[in-house]
Amino acid sequence: MSQETLIFIVLSVFGVYGVRYAQRLAPLNSELPLKTLLATLLCALAVGLGVAGVRVTPPLFWLAATLGPAYIFAPFVVTALARGRLYSAATGFSRLLYWSPSGRNGMARLIAQVALNA
Repeated sequence: MSQETLIFIVLSVFGVYGVRYAQRLAPLNSELPLKTLLATLLCALAVGLGVAGVRVTPPLFWLAATLGPAYIFAPFVVTALARGRLYSAATGFSRLLYWSPSGRNGMARLIAQVALNA
């Protein structure tokens, strides 16, 4: 097993938790959990190919290596930024990744929840 496959395994595991976390913020068919789910499935596909011994093509590798961490860790990064009272950075990061009103509203709810608990 290569290091890339191991990284994609870790990303896939975090992605499962990220999807569950994102489902609490927005409906499953909205952009927020859907992008997290697609990034998780992309990383899981790379894991499956790597474990099967099939060479992962460079476009798939780069998509999984860039979009995977970005959308899997986005809810966690926004939470960390908001807990650090960097609300404008959290809002900017969420607007960079999520474009639809449902995705942005879900992230805004997350920032508001963290701000109220701080």
